[in-house]
Amino acid sequence: MGAMDSNSTLKLKYGVDKILATLLVVILLPLLVLITVAILIENLVHSDSRGPVFIFDRRITEGRPFRMIKFRTYFVQDDPKHADKIGTTDFINLRAMTSVGSFLRRYYFDELPQLINILKGDMSFIGPRPIPEKEYRKILGCGYRSKSLLRAGLGGPGQAMKGKMVEFQGGLKADEKLINLYDQASALKILLIDFDIMWSSLKKVIEADGLENPNR
Repeated sequence: MGAMDSNSTLKLKYGVDKILATLLVVILLPLLVLITVAILIENLVHSDSRGPVFIFDRRITEGRPFRMIKFRTYFVQDDPKHADKIGTTDFINLRAMTSVGSFLRRYYFDELPQLINILKGDMSFIGPRPIPEKEYRKILGCGYRSKSLLRAGLGGPGQAMKGKMVEFQGGLKADEKLINLYDQASALKILLIDFDIMWSSLKKVIEADGLENPNR
């Protein structure tokens, strides 16, 4: 029975997700604390940079809404200027960045709090990137199913392609292929697929191309 027909095939994947996320939270705790302190210090030193350490953005995973956690990287005072982008990824991604925020985005460190989302079962390490409901409805209307069937990912096929000026639909088509890969694979094979994609995504972090990736 294919992975899309039986949640039991994905249980190993999600179990490994939580084990790995737990280990990373412990290992990266000093870095997470350091980033938090850096944002708080910038808030004190530069009044225009003041705002929350974390943002909680409503996104879609497996066809249901959840609150995705990120380190804040932008100036909240500019929110009124971007009111027309509310409910889209552009509201966060196409914003003027604080000094700390620019560094975090370059190395994808702003995504690290999503380890908590993985522990909560809202996200996986590998899957289609979560998007707001407004964009989700448009994508469903175009026939793309990955964001409704699969758990949202910290990284994924579409994410790994970014930084190469790949068109938005190119990334969506890559995510769609993940449905077929999972559907035809055993639980162990799914893990191997994930680790391969994870390595490709990790290379993006090493290349520090986060500022070139608007769709996050």
